[in-house]
Amino acid sequence: MLQDIAPHHLFNEYNKKRPFREDDYLMAFRDGKILLKQEIREGREWLSLPLCGDLAGESGELVYLLELDERAYFLWSLPQEECLLGEKDSWVWNSISSMRSFHPAEEAYGAVTAYHLAVWYRNNAFCGRCGLPMKRDTAERAMRCSCGNIVYPRISPGVIVRVTHGDKILLTRYAGREFTNYALIAGFTEIGETLEETVHREVMEEVGLRVKNVRYYKNQPWPFSQSLLVGFTAELDGEDETITLEEEELSTGVFMTREEMPARTGDISLTAEMMENFRLGKE
Repeated sequence: MLQDIAPHHLFNEYNKKRPFREDDYLMAFRDGKILLKQEIREGREWLSLPLCGDLAGESGELVYLLELDERAYFLWSLPQEECLLGEKDSWVWNSISSMRSFHPAEEAYGAVTAYHLAVWYRNNAFCGRCGLPMKRDTAERAMRCSCGNIVYPRISPGVIVRVTHGDKILLTRYAGREFTNYALIAGFTEIGETLEETVHREVMEEVGLRVKNVRYYKNQPWPFSQSLLVGFTAELDGEDETITLEEEELSTGVFMTREEMPARTGDISLTAEMMENFRLGKE
């Protein structure tokens, strides 16, 4: 999955004293896109993460984010009106979702985790209590306001549910999204709700079915949506497979046998692993 980068290790501790080095990664984001360096190697296009050494006198502030092994990721913080970096011949803006297939995988994981933090910094430029500008805390990773309000990085918990009925699995497709592959029931946990209660509610809301034997599978950080996704397996409660689709959320809901399922190999998501393991009869 996305976070499986061993023997590499991601250090997400805040390190206020770490100066940038030329071989550290340079992170810039704009409108859901990441800045990448475009090169031609052996006659083909190659995309890589820019480095702090590529700045070559450019203006802007570098903000420490995290480290991969011994190399750090720094956010290149520029005023909005100066954020025209794509004009450089060798630099391009790519969708952040393109990092799902970026190589090497450990650099991609660091980059999307950096994106998680960059979104948090952007969304907390001003205080939600009094409206004044927020400042980065110098002792910990937090945004602090003069009114006393302190904001820490946001992580939203959500569930992914693999619903089965005998040798069949419930697969869905999202409505109105670019992602058109089959997926599993998923949703965010509401205030005052346990993860298991989220499982029951989301399945009922999205497909109108009751489930039983809810069991924890595993979890995955998913920085694309600033989330921690928790996987569960469950079984259909009863024999009636009639689906009542929540059409604002889903375009498709169907039970499939293992033989009917499409393969989801090479995908870094928890959803894909849960689907593929069922298709192969592993779990």
